[in-house]
Amino acid sequence: MRLLPRMLLCGVTLSLLAGRTCAALTAHLITAPSLVNHTFGADLRIGTADDTVTDAALPPNDSAPNVHGDASFALLTVPGADPLNYAYILFVGGTIEFTPNYPGSTLDNLVLTVTGGNLRTTDEFNYPTRGEATTAVTGGTAQMNPMTGSATVDLTGAFTLDVGMAALSLANQTLTAAPGKAKIVVPALFGHSGDSYVDQVLVPLVPSTATAIVLVEFTGTVSSADPEVNGAPSLGVLAAYTSDDLACPDLFGTLCRGGSGTGSGCDTTSTCLDSLRGTLPNPTTSASKKAKHVATKLGTLATKAGKALDKAAAGNSGKKQTRAYAKARKTLQTLLAAAGAADAKGTLGVPLAPLQTAVNALVARIPS
Repeated sequence: MRLLPRMLLCGVTLSLLAGRTCAALTAHLITAPSLVNHTFGADLRIGTADDTVTDAALPPNDSAPNVHGDASFALLTVPGADPLNYAYILFVGGTIEFTPNYPGSTLDNLVLTVTGGNLRTTDEFNYPTRGEATTAVTGGTAQMNPMTGSATVDLTGAFTLDVGMAALSLANQTLTAAPGKAKIVVPALFGHSGDSYVDQVLVPLVPSTATAIVLVEFTGTVSSADPEVNGAPSLGVLAAYTSDDLACPDLFGTLCRGGSGTGSGCDTTSTCLDSLRGTLPNPTTSASKKAKHVATKLGTLATKAGKALDKAAAGNSGKKQTRAYAKARKTLQTLLAAAGAADAKGTLGVPLAPLQTAVNALVARIPS
């Protein structure tokens, strides 16, 4: 069980780190009444059509059901096993608090300091004899390349079972996150981010004050002196949101709503559009006919968005300008959805995360 807090912190830090901040932020793991007793199906997502809904103990080792309605979970197994051949399911809620470490960060390595937080996990086995567990997070450090989504995290804290077991210390625990397994979605793209799970399931569950939604697929391996868990793999999904202010340009301003974007050199619709074009696949170097079709389609949509922006800026005002901006915004939403669908099918041909970041930056520059 000591693996879980490490895995969750890795997920939270890598995803919210991509949206860097000016001050302390709190990430809230998403929990909702509509998800009570829901367990993921083959898609490994809670809240979708293939969920199993039950209030009974879950196989194979009688893990507790999703009694709180958590969207986040971790699968745990024994050392050497396939993580999908899991032994336990843990559903997770709670908060993580953190601040950015600006002096320690560079353009391709963002560093974040975990300052606190509390996690709650459902019973891992022999339900209901052990009870739920809590983890008091006391510190940690995460490092991430925001363009690839790869990350590492070291953390400290104290894990306690509700049945009265003495707290176990967590210290210098390190995990990694694979590239491309995290995303942050800002409000301008709520409902049309290109990720159907975010748009259709998570967006309706977060408060109207949310400034970002985070979705992370995490994997990891336990490093412990305890032979029963050392080398044990884990896999899971973390879904969280923050309502704190993301509007600052200090680092990687492309995701900041209202920031100047100086972190990336994208400070006008023109420069942001140029940045977006630089993230798109090139039809002439596509690996297949399907990938070439996708690249051509995305390029056409980018051109269409650019023409709408030019029209809005060409001395138009009032309703004509508003319509032109709306057309540009809708076209970019279509582009992002098409890119997300192509990525899921393996036909995008370029990393999705930089493209999403570039679209977010451009949308943030379009007057509402």
